[in-house]
Amino acid sequence: MVDTSRTTYTVVGGGEWKRVPTTKKMTTRACVQSWDNSTRGLDASTTLDFVEGPRIMTNVLGQTTFVTLYQIGDGTYDLFDKVVVLDHGL
Repeated sequence: MVDTSRTTYTVVGGGEWKRVPTTKKMTTRACVQSWDNSTRGLDASTTLDFVEGPRIMTNVLGQTTFVTLYQIGDGTYDLFDKVVVLDHGL
């Protein structure tokens, strides 16, 4: 059993603010997940690290994952099986 007595009323801020809902979403093991601009405000290196999580879960659990990202680097781009690029909207 996990002891949550130290963390139940912990104030979350900064980068942790993004990690908490992200972690909760990743633990649901849903067969389809959608991530909308979840790397906003992160630098290219952190974005790459972040996107590797859903990529691994997609591979291991056989999930389908939809992700929207803005201005990504080549390393992050290469993690995706299929990419749709929108230029100036629809």
